[in-house]
Amino acid sequence: MRAIPADRLVAVKDQQRLELGKHALVFLDSPGHAPHELTILDEHTRCVYTGDAAGLYFPGDEILMPIAPAPAFDLEKNLETLQRLLALHPRALLFSHYGPHTNPKAAIEAMIVAYPEWSRVVREKLASAGEDGVLRELYEMTVRAAKRYPRDFLERRIRVSIKGLAAYHARMEHAARTG
Repeated sequence: MRAIPADRLVAVKDQQRLELGKHALVFLDSPGHAPHELTILDEHTRCVYTGDAAGLYFPGDEILMPIAPAPAFDLEKNLETLQRLLALHPRALLFSHYGPHTNPKAAIEAMIVAYPEWSRVVREKLASAGEDGVLRELYEMTVRAAKRYPRDFLERRIRVSIKGLAAYHARMEHAARTG
């Protein structure tokens, strides 16, 4: 595979539009999951391409799961991004992995609750229960009813978030100590 020539790449900015005939795509800066995260609104269909900004969705089992990778996950910015997506009143969320969600209001509202809850569990229990203990609790809270997705597959994704949330809390504690 050959790299795309640099002169063909275009960096986009928040609210920038790309006209594609009947469709116009609007690029939205969506930090939180990562500082470089973008979501894209298709104005014609009112669908939002979420990247990983809205977490993960596992269709069939109807599971929504936070995804909070290290090193740069930021809970406050992630929650702001979710509120921004909610304000768009999308018709569907087009997740990057596994499939679309056709009840975006319910999905976003569930994630607005889930992210802080996962963050709380990691902050309060990681030191005493360890990563495996926190993994068990988050698994039970979120995906225990999964039938289509193997346990080890889901656990790997949860571990990513445990590490990311632990790094986030360490950054916040450091910032509080150093001003």
